[in-house]
Amino acid sequence: MIIRSLVFGLIITLSSFTDTTGPLSTARSLFSKLDQGNVYVDSLIKVSSKYASSPLMLAYYGAAKTAKANYVSGPFDKYNTAKAGLGKLNASVTKSPTNIEIRFIRYSVELNIPAIMPFTNHTKLDKKFIVNHLDTEHVFYPEIKSFMLKYGKLTDSEKKKFK
Repeated sequence: MIIRSLVFGLIITLSSFTDTTGPLSTARSLFSKLDQGNVYVDSLIKVSSKYASSPLMLAYYGAAKTAKANYVSGPFDKYNTAKAGLGKLNASVTKSPTNIEIRFIRYSVELNIPAIMPFTNHTKLDKKFIVNHLDTEHVFYPEIKSFMLKYGKLTDSEKKKFK
């Protein structure tokens, strides 16, 4: 059982480098649509929860759970839903702190969360990490670049790194 779990984890990790049609590709596509409606949020929760043993898929799951707060009623439920999602995001960074995609997911989510929420004090650190570890060959680089140039609150010198 332990070996099967290790093999499964390795497959998920390796697929994160080559996935073009599987769950990771689906998660990436849905992530870019989280602000377009609850159907995308629920779809990302469903896809990413199945593979949440992978730090990257856990990050997508955390992002979707955080976004779900927009679609629950009552301030207490919104707070608890967002807090749970942010906790998953932070856990994914703890598991894979040098993964630029995970750091980008957390950065983009935290930029859109009120600062009074717990676990949202990573934006400066994540922005610096993203800017300093750009990988133009990364499959998600076009999305990272587009977001960072539009919403990333970059200085002029930081913007030049994305050109």
